[in-house]
Amino acid sequence: MAKPKLVTEYRCVLNKDRILRVSDNVDDAHLAAAVIRASIGDSPVERMIVLGISAVNDVIGTAIVAQGSVHNCAFTVADVVRPVLLMGAGAFIIGHNHPSSSPALSPHDVALTRKIRKAADILGIYLVDHIIIAERTHASMRTLGMLSDTLDAAAE
Repeated sequence: MAKPKLVTEYRCVLNKDRILRVSDNVDDAHLAAAVIRASIGDSPVERMIVLGISAVNDVIGTAIVAQGSVHNCAFTVADVVRPVLLMGAGAFIIGHNHPSSSPALSPHDVALTRKIRKAADILGIYLVDHIIIAERTHASMRTLGMLSDTLDAAAE
């Protein structure tokens, strides 16, 4: 008989180490952008944040999932989706800042968002929006029509 193999047991823990007071629900891009700006808006490097959203559009949690350089931020789809699952959120908004002061979407931003959306769809969680914030403004992929169901289906 073979000797039993020891296997490491892992636990995922949601760390509630910072409380962000949100007075309104995030039912439009301006409110969501304000929450994102409060968390990462003044960062001199790109940062990616996830907002877990409840069934009534309240923010139930936030997680900074990546931090990069002045020009980019590296992360995986799993880095984005993991905290959403840990929060128990049925929906989420992703956001990142552009220290360059321009909220213009890059082709890379669009491609990564579509990958995240596909993974979220498989897991049964809803990607509400991807918001890029800059110094005084923001861009919402949903508002720009880049996350609509018909456009996504046509792109596949």
